[in-house]
Amino acid sequence: METKYKLFVSTFNCGKCLHFEQTSEIDSILSHIIPKDHVHDIYALGFQELVPLWQGSFPDEVHAQLQSLSSRVLNLINSLNPRRSFRLVGLNSVGAIGLLLFADTTYEVTSILKASARCGALCSSLKGATAIKFNLSRPSSSATDSFIFIAAHFAANEGELQRQRREGDYNNIVGTLQQELGCFEGNHVLFCGDFNFRSRKWASTPADFNNLELLQAAVGVHDELSLSRKAERVFQNFEEAPITFAPTYKFKLSVPDPEYNLRRIPSWCDRILFQNYGSPVKILSYAACKREAVLQFTDHLPVVLQLEVPHLSPRSPTRSKALSSQSRSYKLMGDVADFLIGYGGWAYVFHGHWLLAVSLVLGLLVMFHLFT
Repeated sequence: METKYKLFVSTFNCGKCLHFEQTSEIDSILSHIIPKDHVHDIYALGFQELVPLWQGSFPDEVHAQLQSLSSRVLNLINSLNPRRSFRLVGLNSVGAIGLLLFADTTYEVTSILKASARCGALCSSLKGATAIKFNLSRPSSSATDSFIFIAAHFAANEGELQRQRREGDYNNIVGTLQQELGCFEGNHVLFCGDFNFRSRKWASTPADFNNLELLQAAVGVHDELSLSRKAERVFQNFEEAPITFAPTYKFKLSVPDPEYNLRRIPSWCDRILFQNYGSPVKILSYAACKREAVLQFTDHLPVVLQLEVPHLSPRSPTRSKALSSQSRSYKLMGDVADFLIGYGGWAYVFHGHWLLAVSLVLGLLVMFHLFT
């Protein structure tokens, strides 16, 4: 019998406003993201802006929040089918970017590896990616597969320079992760995140965002990520299921009906791609969640991919194009930048503007002496 795996992957930019202490609200949010129509073998949930950005400079705090969130997710997916049970495979984070992984307990999970990459301002963790790699097998089968799940957040804002930065973020992240986890080839690789690729203006009325034919045409012609992929500048060996949903960014906050904030061009910022299998993969669903009241605290919509993938036969990896990875000096600068952002934010929130100013001045002096 051919081995296949059903996978669930989601990505959600929480807008720095997820209220972890309100467990009933968290449960409601998760119930809107995790579907009840399919039960999968693996669940992967990626998050961006999970906490205020300065708090992302304190990994222990982010880890604690992810651990709390994982308990709520586990309760939910274990309730979907009483004949199946799941466990937490692992969690990982960098800055305010988080990743949670769960697998059916009938599978054996081995060789868990974790890696992260930073590519924010001053090499900080304001932007970057976090990843988990593991092997999965059934005790009754000789088939073993290796999975890599990545959650990322690329450079923001509109414009050609920012598009180039996003492409640089992708290549920087992939180079760094492959240095830590090994070549992607021969693995199931799923890459989710707020990639922040923007769209050129194409809609003339709000009704255009509900026109499926117009949406699909716009993705191919006006979406930066689609154009960058066609030019083979990013995601060269990845695929994406057809987009049939409206742009996921930027919505007005806390309004009764879904309404875009037209200070930004509505764009498909939130995406999920998977490494090319060389043959068609069964897509169960690729969709954005409905903008229910419980999701109106953020200007993004969660996006969910459900798919079924085949067993990958072991093979020797081919030589691939080398991508840049992060040097030791880059990582050192990032450590210093994260320290400044973290304690600067803490000073601002708890002790006022003057401590923030002092901490930034001292931080700049430290960086001057370290890197000049």
